[in-house]
Amino acid sequence: MQIFVVDAFTAKPFQGNPAGVAWLKSETAFPEASFMQHLAAELKHSETVFVRQISPTEFALRYFTPLNEVDLCGHATLAAFTMLRQSQVISPGQYMAHTSVGILAVSVTAELIWFEVAPPQLVHTFCPSQYAELYQALGLTPLAKPEALLTQIVSVGLSDILLPVRSLDLLQSAQLDRERVI
Repeated sequence: MQIFVVDAFTAKPFQGNPAGVAWLKSETAFPEASFMQHLAAELKHSETVFVRQISPTEFALRYFTPLNEVDLCGHATLAAFTMLRQSQVISPGQYMAHTSVGILAVSVTAELIWFEVAPPQLVHTFCPSQYAELYQALGLTPLAKPEALLTQIVSVGLSDILLPVRSLDLLQSAQLDRERVI
């Protein structure tokens, strides 16, 4: 097994969203989940992806946070295919990533990696009292929310809270209160 740290969403070192990438190389199966969990915790990135080659164009991916396994992670998927390209395991072309949420089509060029996720599914729309708590957890007031946009949970295989703000200045002034989030 080889372990990498790869910055997604950038071409510059230390500028993007880092993910651990564990390349299983010649292993025919994933290690025990407890091992992958412990390795992800040791690497201390928001996600670590474990990559196993199935065929020349197909790869199985499993994602772990320091706390648990998750079904999908976009930036870790990009990190995995970036590592595969930079290590010359793959070249520009079309690939498939087998994940817990299904098979993702991945396009690799010399400079970019694209993949398609499932169409977004609405999970929940927050009422004003609920979204007020979300904004407060970021040190903002509900007035930071643009009137025309909803605060929702949307999933493309992994759920995310979409919390719109009125301006870049408000976004940059946000301060996460971890106690309120946990």
